[in-house]
Amino acid sequence: MKYNVFKSKSMGDISISGLGMGCMRLPVIVPGEEDIDYKRAEEVIDRAYSGGVNYYDTAIGYHDKGSEPFVGQALGKYPRDSFYLATKLSAWFLDEGRGVEDIFKWQQERLKTDYFDFYLCHNLNDHVYSELKKADAYNRLSNLKKKGRIKNLGFSFHGSLELLDELISKYEWDFAQIQFNYLDTQFGSAMKEYEMLRRAGIPIAVMEPVRGGSLSDLCDDANKLLKSKRPNESISSWAIRYAASFDGVFTVLSGMSNIEQVEDNISTMSDFKPLTGEEKSLLSKAAACFKEFYTIPCTDCRYCMDVCPNAVNTPKLLKIYRGWKLDKNISEYTKHYSSLDSAEKAEECSGCGVCVEKCPQSIKIPELLKEIAELNKSLDLK
Repeated sequence: MKYNVFKSKSMGDISISGLGMGCMRLPVIVPGEEDIDYKRAEEVIDRAYSGGVNYYDTAIGYHDKGSEPFVGQALGKYPRDSFYLATKLSAWFLDEGRGVEDIFKWQQERLKTDYFDFYLCHNLNDHVYSELKKADAYNRLSNLKKKGRIKNLGFSFHGSLELLDELISKYEWDFAQIQFNYLDTQFGSAMKEYEMLRRAGIPIAVMEPVRGGSLSDLCDDANKLLKSKRPNESISSWAIRYAASFDGVFTVLSGMSNIEQVEDNISTMSDFKPLTGEEKSLLSKAAACFKEFYTIPCTDCRYCMDVCPNAVNTPKLLKIYRGWKLDKNISEYTKHYSSLDSAEKAEECSGCGVCVEKCPQSIKIPELLKEIAELNKSLDLK
């Protein structure tokens, strides 16, 4: 396993696995639902641990509040000083009447720990930042850090460059977590975010290196490009290697959902080879090719599902719609759309827009759901 030195003000120099375990997409009992399959999920955690992964990242809302208790149980069999645990303060749980310290204590109980090695202000955008400021979250978390309950304080980011500049200049952070992959660096703001953090000397944890799985299987032409260079390696491995090749990145989080993904990622990071100049050029061509087909940037984080008053299954709808936009296959689209429960369908969207402010990708969800409803009408689907 590739390990990186993380220089912690409170812990000294520590060695962190270049591959981190993201606990947002664990194996589930029923596909498309949130209840964790404890047996299979624990097998995933155990294999990651035995393969040298020592960084585990979760949050309150993952798996409909089920991730933290599971992670606490799954890691409880291992010595506490043999792994690094990260979780997050999510602003929307402050709406439930809990204070920052109350939420923190609740998380300690759920994760069965006296302290967190890494603790983040979760999903910072303009709206979330405003809510956390109202709660005086930074100062309260800093006090918990002074007491030793937080070893390293950081934030995960999904906002504007202007907000990132304010966060860097106004506060002192031990690390930051950004969405960083070869699609978002080439066509989004990820590279600028990376450069801003590097100039500020802030270590970086990478999330969404495979963009919710969308970079694990590109279009045929893009796949062929990458396979022509490394025929025996997965398409996903290119995305993991890309993120891990950058200076200042101390871990690359992968939301591994099965043993096969764990084995593939461990293989990639155990015999790690940074991308060569030729490979970077090839990957850039593959990304450009894929972008022509990649039309909706949903990463299946399901934050929209947490707030939808009508239980519309937006992630599944957007996945089905993306398939339609790629190949215009009416029979496939009809089959997948008809499999949805009536409450999950696009026609149930009221257009209230509460999902939009929760979406890390800033997708205009009501507009897309309206497009889907109109498409269904034209295809006489109900």
